[in-house]
Amino acid sequence: MAGLRDRVRPLDDRLRVRVRAALCDAIEYAAQVCDVPLALVALMDKGTVWFTALARMEEDETSRCGQLCMQSLMGQEPLVVDDTLLDERFAANPLVARAPAIRFFAGFPIFSEGQQAIGSLNVLDLRPRQLTDEQARGLQTLGRLLAVQLDILRSAASDADLEDEALGSSEPNGSWARAPDADRRGGSRM
Repeated sequence: MAGLRDRVRPLDDRLRVRVRAALCDAIEYAAQVCDVPLALVALMDKGTVWFTALARMEEDETSRCGQLCMQSLMGQEPLVVDDTLLDERFAANPLVARAPAIRFFAGFPIFSEGQQAIGSLNVLDLRPRQLTDEQARGLQTLGRLLAVQLDILRSAASDADLEDEALGSSEPNGSWARAPDADRRGGSRM
């Protein structure tokens, strides 16, 4: 008898492809709307920050961005730092202190349906700057859209796991946060 996992897996794979594309589209759009050279989506899973989509960022910079992204997950509101060198939370970070230095950071938390912070949509620049109200609203909207897509993927994976558990299958379906493996370039253990 085919379990739910066998019936859901093709849908789950299609969802993963669509979520992966949505993440890439969201960061490209975020970078364009904010006119910044760097943008990323970071998802948190059990103390690890997974960079599921990156734009215009070198791979070796991603693990150090985890500390910046974690700051945006600590509150319920977006974190916007117009000049990172003037902010004690960021000034000592190697991405801020050494050239080419990140001088602007904005992190918009992504919340699950249960209002738990699961990640952040982030834009960064190499020069100090300010977000306009329109840019901030646009990033908040993108964050909400990403949350819905991630909840759909997580729900599909969870449904398959529950059915397989009831049927006695021990094969894990995997973490929703790790679903877009093809786009993940690195993680940072926090």
